[in-house]
Amino acid sequence: MKKSLVLLSLSLLLMACSQQTAAPSATPTPARPTATPQAPLPPGSRMIIRSSSMSLTVDDPVKALSALEEAIQEAGGFVVSASYYSSGDSGGYSNLSAKVPPEALVSLRQAAIELTTHVQSESLYSQDVTSQYRLLQKRLGELNGTEDHLWQLISKTDDQHSADSLALLRDLVRQEIGSVEGQMLSYEDGSSVASFDVTLNQTLQAQVIIE
Repeated sequence: MKKSLVLLSLSLLLMACSQQTAAPSATPTPARPTATPQAPLPPGSRMIIRSSSMSLTVDDPVKALSALEEAIQEAGGFVVSASYYSSGDSGGYSNLSAKVPPEALVSLRQAAIELTTHVQSESLYSQDVTSQYRLLQKRLGELNGTEDHLWQLISKTDDQHSADSLALLRDLVRQEIGSVEGQMLSYEDGSSVASFDVTLNQTLQAQVIIE
């Protein structure tokens, strides 16, 4: 409801300013930020966000962590964070968080399973955000068109009050453009790489043997 009122106010103000617009003045047109073009999704393509989380038991969390890091690098991914914790009572464990090519997610999950003595838990998440992304692209085009119209009105009007009002609206539109572009970038980043999170817990039997 609030967005509808804002859009209605914007439309009414644009109409009023258009009626007040005079012939082009000698005042130089203010510099306009260059919009970054967004390439549309190719027909038939999908934008999918994927992630996987696993909790495994292993004999040696440090050795298993090193093997997983090597497998991730060979698959073209990278480790975002990795850590190891050791406790005399409950054994040690390692945590790993990585970004990997989506097509490598299945093989890396299998590589992790081959290191384990038991799979405690695992999950695989997939979300198709194609429709949301296309809606954002459409919205971005509309906002860029509105911004272009505002710049034209600002460059033509010789009424300072109208120019100030239009500049304020232009700034609001620019903020909305930044928000939409941020959401689109989030979808692009999320679909270009998959999240791979693994916890490696030391088996109790292995802990007793080591001690």
